Amino acid sequence: MTTNQSPSHSDYRRAAALIAHQAEGSVPGIRCILEEASTANRSTPLLIALLDAFRLIARELRTDSALQALGELIEIFTGQSGPMRAAALVTIARRDRDTARFNEVLIAANDADAAGGLLASVLELWAALLPELAAPHALRSLSTWTARIAASEDRADGDESANR
Repeated sequence: MTTNQSPSHSDYRRAAALIAHQAEGSVPGIRCILEEASTANRSTPLLIALLDAFRLIARELRTDSALQALGELIEIFTGQSGPMRAAALVTIARRDRDTARFNEVLIAANDADAAGGLLASVLELWAALLPELAAPHALRSLSTWTARIAASEDRADGDESANR
């Protein structure tokens, strides 16, 4: 039996909690969420939800020109070595809806026994790209953003153009 690996509301809740814990510097909170997702066999849906969350939040906080610059910075990280490279590659694969490339990054992380590290690296990458997420206003806004992310993803399932 195959389990559904599409993000659910719980995955978006976990993604918002991860972003909040990262912004607050709560390593125990991050570990708790990662363990919860792993125990529930929801690490991949959590990664997808996290990437979708950051994409939506970036669009809320940045102009089109700034979004282009963020994209260029992420591209630069793909030329680096180490965990940030994988975080950049999986970010781009999700942005481009490139399932084959996304799976390739996941398989490489799993083979290196670094799947949890990939999630942590995505958090670190986006914390560097969107430092204002540590601001009190952004932390208060996470619940609203989570609802928008889930609604955006629901529309994307029925109409790809609704998520652009």
